[in-house]
Amino acid sequence: MYIRTLGNTVQLCRWQVDYTMANPDETTTSVTEYVPTEEEANELVLTNGGTKLALITSSDEWIDGIEVESYDEAVSIAQMGKTAYEKKLKQKESMKSENLLKENEYLKQQILDTQLALTELYESITVKTNDTMKRGAQ
Repeated sequence: MYIRTLGNTVQLCRWQVDYTMANPDETTTSVTEYVPTEEEANELVLTNGGTKLALITSSDEWIDGIEVESYDEAVSIAQMGKTAYEKKLKQKESMKSENLLKENEYLKQQILDTQLALTELYESITVKTNDTMKRGAQ
């Protein structure tokens, strides 16, 4: 599987272009480039000569379009394979859900604590107001 990243997006290379490049010392170097689109392959062939070859990528299509932080992360994902990557994603989502549940419980407790404090404050104000009114009536 050949991949590249464009920004943070993984692109699966579906085309191989082989051509020969002239060196300054009049020797030549064989070059192979891998690109995701036929248009890019055609452009390389027009610019450098050579040939293009469609790669068999049907089992690797899963990686195309994944968002990553770096090329190294893309390579790591490609090396782990689809099954392991999907398992890692599920674990990540599960952890995220657990953290959200914990945060939700914490926030519920904060609301209950605030409600209790407000109720106590209201009762305290009510008692003081009643005491003040009784003293004023005497």
